[in-house]
Amino acid sequence: MMHIVTYNHQQELIFVVYVKTVTCPMGQEDKNDTCVACAVGYYKEAAGSTACDQCPQTPFALTTAGDGSTLATDCAIGM
Repeated sequence: MMHIVTYNHQQELIFVVYVKTVTCPMGQEDKNDTCVACAVGYYKEAAGSTACDQCPQTPFALTTAGDGSTLATDCAIGM
């Protein structure tokens, strides 16, 4: 959790913001502060709070064999 504290010129507290950050492992993304597996047709190659990437859709619709894929190479034609 990250805290952001701001003071004015008289060193009086203006506000405090608490930001919860979630770092999910490969193959998972943050959904409402909980790590969940990437859905079928999506993958995530690095840990972090970013969303899963969708498999390429052109010129063929690519998908994954299951959820939680960790590599773009998990995407294949018509699984």
